[in-house]
Amino acid sequence: MQTASCKRKFPLDPPPPQEHPHKRLSLGSPRSWEEEFFANSPGIPDWIWASDVDREPLRFHETLLELVRPFNHPVPDAPAQVWLARGETGFYAVKLFKPYADDDAKAQAARLSDPKPSLQKVRHDFSPFALETRAYERIRKFCPASQQSFFRRYHGTIEIPASPLGRSSVRTSRRQGIVFDVLTIGLEGRRLHSAGVVDDSAPHAEALRTELAKLDVSPFEKKWYSSVLNDRLRMAMSAHALGVLHGDIKPDCFGLPNSPHDIALHDFSRAYTFTRERPYAMNGILRLRTFKHAVEVERRNIRSCVLEMAKSAHLFNHFRRLLGLTEEDTRTVLSSAIPRSLLATELPLIVLSVGMTDDGPFFPSLSSVLPFLEPASSGRPAAWTTTVANHLEHFVSASCSEVKDSGVASMGSKMVSLVAFTGTVIEQLSLLCPRQLTTHPAATSTLALLPSAWLENLDTRIFSWALFCCSSLSGDARQVRVMDREQLYAEMKRCH
Repeated sequence: MQTASCKRKFPLDPPPPQEHPHKRLSLGSPRSWEEEFFANSPGIPDWIWASDVDREPLRFHETLLELVRPFNHPVPDAPAQVWLARGETGFYAVKLFKPYADDDAKAQAARLSDPKPSLQKVRHDFSPFALETRAYERIRKFCPASQQSFFRRYHGTIEIPASPLGRSSVRTSRRQGIVFDVLTIGLEGRRLHSAGVVDDSAPHAEALRTELAKLDVSPFEKKWYSSVLNDRLRMAMSAHALGVLHGDIKPDCFGLPNSPHDIALHDFSRAYTFTRERPYAMNGILRLRTFKHAVEVERRNIRSCVLEMAKSAHLFNHFRRLLGLTEEDTRTVLSSAIPRSLLATELPLIVLSVGMTDDGPFFPSLSSVLPFLEPASSGRPAAWTTTVANHLEHFVSASCSEVKDSGVASMGSKMVSLVAFTGTVIEQLSLLCPRQLTTHPAATSTLALLPSAWLENLDTRIFSWALFCCSSLSGDARQVRVMDREQLYAEMKRCH
């Protein structure tokens, strides 16, 4: 993983072009494309403009890949179709692109201003396959490990003969494709995101709250839509930090049509990944859209998509189906609250075995944790799901991280953190655990949601030992485990 420690600051008065002979100047401007595009932006990592994005992309590593069936049936002129494919080690999703032929490039060039670019330049700047590959190559090379799950897992590019598809629209003997992990609506591959507020998101969060106040939605729904906005902004911000603009923010680019919950930001077939050469699509435009402006446009589009979800009763309809109730009764359940005096007895301990997307201790967002609370995951009724989700502010999260070697051959050291709903770390404990219990399979970790009302009479060190070092809990294969206080105390007593 490459990281950037150098930040490039642009001078108020840019130096003359000859001081940057390696940079291509945009038409009609004394500034380089880099300086135009990143004008008024904060420090930009040096590698964003210096990296060579047009090197040969990663090739899919398996030699045999059998197309099984299409995942979708787009309109005939759609640039791509996603297929389920069987490889040597499992199943994949393959996004197959129509060839971007000379006729396509000529038609696109005809719509551009003079002087006309070469067909090679048009293909470079407009081919959906090239645009998406370029974005995923940037993500593969530079995205921090903790943020990679914000995007589909990319396995490289392929070329597949056209004949097995039997499609008359194929105009060449080969089709280009990109291989990804298969997106699923279940818990597989899901990650918990931090509920912490994304930088510079306050205006959008406030604007959404203002619009939600005009709608007939419950407080629970308002909190969920605000959480969805924050999580989506976080995903987009991760791409922006890599110099990648998605270019086509719409409701279905964060998940699947049959899933109410977001999974990952995908479909970069109209993305712009910064390159040192100015893209021809922007040549001749008098008012340039800078990176900063384009980022703000994408944030507004994300907010608009979330607002449309609220207007269409996206979450309400989902829970109405889960509850199997009338509209009126569903509203009652979504708005129900537990009296404060009963929080200690009504709220449970919830232990999750799940992947994380944060480098440090955090409290999970409502949007990312809700799929783990629903009946299909927790085994509890939908009314229980809404009750817990409605009272997340009355929980603390407990998670742990591996720390440096303990110095004892058979023991490993862990740092346990208790984090309040506000994101404040309220306690940290260092534990020595048997080494065989310090590693979780399949890159998962344990995170618990503990009712804050239990803390007054809880020995947090024994609790942490039972949760992260005792085999019956830390070795539990279930992704979601729910316990009442008596069950927890019995487990703590047994482990202690």
